[in-house]
Amino acid sequence: MKSRVGRQVCSLSLLLVALAATGSMAAQQVRSGVPPRQTGIIEPLELIGPGKQMAPPPTAAQRQFAESKALQSLNPKDASTLAPALRELTMLIQQEPNNSDAHLLRAEVLCESRADTKSILNEIIMSLSTRISSKSSAYDTLKGHYALMAKVEFDSGQSQNAMNDLETAIRQNYEDAEQVFNDGNVKPTTVTQPCVWTQPDLESLAQKFPTDYRPHLYRGLYLSYFGLYSDVDYQPILKEFDRAATLNPASPLPHYFRDL
Repeated sequence: MKSRVGRQVCSLSLLLVALAATGSMAAQQVRSGVPPRQTGIIEPLELIGPGKQMAPPPTAAQRQFAESKALQSLNPKDASTLAPALRELTMLIQQEPNNSDAHLLRAEVLCESRADTKSILNEIIMSLSTRISSKSSAYDTLKGHYALMAKVEFDSGQSQNAMNDLETAIRQNYEDAEQVFNDGNVKPTTVTQPCVWTQPDLESLAQKFPTDYRPHLYRGLYLSYFGLYSDVDYQPILKEFDRAATLNPASPLPHYFRDL
């Protein structure tokens, strides 16, 4: 098994960074009156070919992101920042109801605010359903959507749904499947927490589904994620993948992740 280097921030942090960048671009366009790529030497419009198209003008929602103190101050570990962010996101979604990322961010904030399960899941579903019509997204895949959905379902006792949605999250991109369990920490979390997957959560799945290979697959991926930051003991990781292979000899995934 090879340790892959490189660090990615957790789902909520990634979205905040992307939205901040979008807001900054929008603010620049508003101030200058032209897209940022037009500063300096400008090619004649007739020479702008595929891949060189000018960025669309900022939307009202993008300008709101650029100017929103509530979203700039959002910190999931600071409860006082959650309610203002929710109000701002609600206004944003009223302006752009098909903004997929705004729905996902609202789901994240609702989760951190300990909102009811139905409200959180509804926002994730809206994010998924508006993804196609959304003009852009901070996410290359939907693994963050399904990982959050699975965690919310798990916390509400819907363990089978959680298992299935975790599987969907991993299928988004097998090459970085361990990122499904990215919680922004550099070592496993040993105490269960809302909104992110922890070691006790996956141990609970293994106990509830003793003949299903997937909890062991998930545990192996969860532990392997932290090999991105430091040297880890790979024996427990390999043991999880071997156990998954034993429970489901027909699946290539345990062998794939073991040798990755």
